[in-house]
Amino acid sequence: MIIHKMDIKIGSSNRIAIYQDSDTHLKSEGHDKHLHSRFRRKIEQDPDAYWIHTGDMTDDDRPSTRERRNLMYHDRAEALTQEDKEHQEYLDRHVIPLYQPIASKCLGLIAGDHFRIYKTGMNSTEYIARALKVPYLGERMGYVSIIFRKGEKSMRYDLLARHGKAASSTPGGDMNALMRQNARWEADLLLGGHTHQENAHPEPICGVNQHRDNLYQKIRWYIRGGSFLRGFVVGRNKEHYAEKEEYSPLCIGWGRVDLFFGQPHSNGDNLCITNSEGVLSVS
Repeated sequence: MIIHKMDIKIGSSNRIAIYQDSDTHLKSEGHDKHLHSRFRRKIEQDPDAYWIHTGDMTDDDRPSTRERRNLMYHDRAEALTQEDKEHQEYLDRHVIPLYQPIASKCLGLIAGDHFRIYKTGMNSTEYIARALKVPYLGERMGYVSIIFRKGEKSMRYDLLARHGKAASSTPGGDMNALMRQNARWEADLLLGGHTHQENAHPEPICGVNQHRDNLYQKIRWYIRGGSFLRGFVVGRNKEHYAEKEEYSPLCIGWGRVDLFFGQPHSNGDNLCITNSEGVLSVS
C-alpha cells in the first residue's frame, strides 16, 4: 500500500476543501462532459480546494477484459506495444489536458476497476499521474497523510481513499457497506467510489486530550462520491454498459468535505478542526 505524505498550509479563510472525483468514465457515451467541466472549474476557482480521484477515471478495461487482452496478445507482443502507444496518445490528447489546470491541487489518483495495463507493467492511471506530476496512490486503495500548518501550529489528518466493491440498492445499505469495508482502518476521512451513489455520513469520535485534563471530540467522515456517468443516453448506438446491464438510474455528481480550523480550549495549544461539513453536489 502507498502512503503519500504531504504538508498543506492553511490560508486566511481557515478552510480546506477536499473534493472527490470518482467514476468519471471518460470515453464513455454516458460521461457528462458539461457537469465534469463545471466540477473542474469549481476546483480551479476555489482558493482552498484540493481534490482526489477514487478510480475509474476512464472507461477502459474491466478486470475480465484485461485478462482477455493478455490472452489475445500472448504471442504478438509487438501488436500490444502498438496498441499501448495509441492508447497513451489518446490520454495525452484527450484526458491529461482536462486535469492540467488543477494538477497542483491534486492529492492523488487511485486505479479502480477500469484501467489499461501496458506491456511495461504500468497501468493507465499511473501513466496519467506521471504525466500530471501528481501522486499515484496505487490500485484499489491508498493513504494520504497530511500535516496541516497554520503559523507555528500543526495537526495531522489521514485520508484513506478506496475504490470500493459490491453494491447496494438502498442508500443505507451503501453507506453500511462503506463503513464495514473500513471497520478496521484508522483515518479521519474515508472515501469510496464504485457504486456511483452519493452519501455523506459523520461519525463522532471522543477521547482524552493530549494534556489529559479534558475530552476532545472529532468527526470522522465517510463519503461515497457519486460519478459522472449517466445511466441512460438517448439516441441510436449510444448504449453503454450501465444501460445494457439494466441498472437503475445512476446518481451523478461529486462529494466534498469542508474543514474549518481553529484552536478550541479542549485541545490545549494544538491546531484543530473546529467544524466540518460533508457536501454532496448532485445533478
